[in-house]
Amino acid sequence: MRGMEIFREETERRLQQMERVQLLSEERERIARELHDGVIQCLYGAGLQLETLLEQPSLREDAIKMVRGVMDTLDQAIADLRNYIYDLRVISEGQVLERELRRLLRQPEFRNGPAITFQVGGMRRPLSPEQVHHLVQIARETLANAIRHADASTISLKVHYGCDAVTMTVQDDGQGIPPGDEIWRKGQGLSNIKRRVEILNGKFVLKSQPGQGTIVRVVLPYLKGRSDETAEDNARR
Repeated sequence: MRGMEIFREETERRLQQMERVQLLSEERERIARELHDGVIQCLYGAGLQLETLLEQPSLREDAIKMVRGVMDTLDQAIADLRNYIYDLRVISEGQVLERELRRLLRQPEFRNGPAITFQVGGMRRPLSPEQVHHLVQIARETLANAIRHADASTISLKVHYGCDAVTMTVQDDGQGIPPGDEIWRKGQGLSNIKRRVEILNGKFVLKSQPGQGTIVRVVLPYLKGRSDETAEDNARR
């Protein structure tokens, strides 16, 4: 009888958790949709009006320069909002890291550059929404840096599920980073990656030599509760 009671309590707990997750996911999707259909469209419309203004022959050169500066700011705001929308959709519980990384690699900025290979190894473990979110953003930043600065012909993205942690590695065959380069000390993208890893109590490794490419490796420990649940599920099977 006690076993049945525990089973019912655990079932109820998981159902409630799934319901909360579903509600959060729906709310994030609603916010993302409203940002896309409302704010972004307004900014896009403002940009079109400024383009029309540039066609006026009476516009002075200094005014043209100012208008173009505003247009660049609008373009950046639209790009940032699209990234925020993507982030909102990534965070949802139940979304698998592998699927989100594949979705990332389908974006034009990663399809049109050097060839990127993607591999997943080990026994897949559940990750928290926060872990998935930060890993995807770390992959985005690292891949973008490799495409923009490394002059690489190939880039590999690998995820490995170990016994106690998940490891994500991005490696390129580009020109590498000289030891005295400013990126080692104050690169903003590097600082962002380190901060994300710190938030998740993980480990960050950067290896690079001139002419030998760059390796970025992030190791995140599984959350204890999720590892325990996985072990229990495997034991029941």
